[in-house]
Amino acid sequence: MSPYRPRVRSITFDPTDPESFYVGVEVGGLFRSPDGGGSFERLNHGLPADVQCVAADPSDRSRLYVATGQGLYVSADRGASWSRAKGLSRHYAVTLFVGGYDAESLYLAAAAGPPPQWSIGSLGADAMLFRSSDRGSSFVPFGANGEAGPSRAMLMRMAAGAEGDGLMYGAFNDGSVVQINERQGSMRTIAEKLPPAYDLIALSE
Repeated sequence: MSPYRPRVRSITFDPTDPESFYVGVEVGGLFRSPDGGGSFERLNHGLPADVQCVAADPSDRSRLYVATGQGLYVSADRGASWSRAKGLSRHYAVTLFVGGYDAESLYLAAAAGPPPQWSIGSLGADAMLFRSSDRGSSFVPFGANGEAGPSRAMLMRMAAGAEGDGLMYGAFNDGSVVQINERQGSMRTIAEKLPPAYDLIALSE
């Protein structure tokens, strides 16, 4: 499939209205449906078209986060206007996750460049996972095994574990899966050498 064809990369629902949801389209931008998919409106004023992931703030329905090929963009007015987040050393943003143990936390995984570069350079994706505790105003690297260095593989998706356990899970494009402990600020590999992973779901017993 051509990387320049529009395709849906992310869908997220309004936290207070199940009829309203957002659709992120790679090479297309962001769209909102206020009526369960009956109609859609563009929310692209000031937003790059290369949308990789969209997330809604669970405690403020007006606040949206969008990961794009040009960085993280934040809206405080349900997508009417956008501002680019600062303080990130990687700008090809792929994965967003809001919430977890601390409902105010925002996680962003970003690479140094677009996917075609991930397999040709000596550093791979040269990707980092960042955490913000102030809704995207500032970010700090989130470390793996105590080290906040870059990784060759790209974190493609994150999912929450059981409610209250402070754990999250992440899937990488090299087939590895990690467990992220928010309370300890750590990340460890729990599976590897799987087929390339682009999404995951964490199920509780």
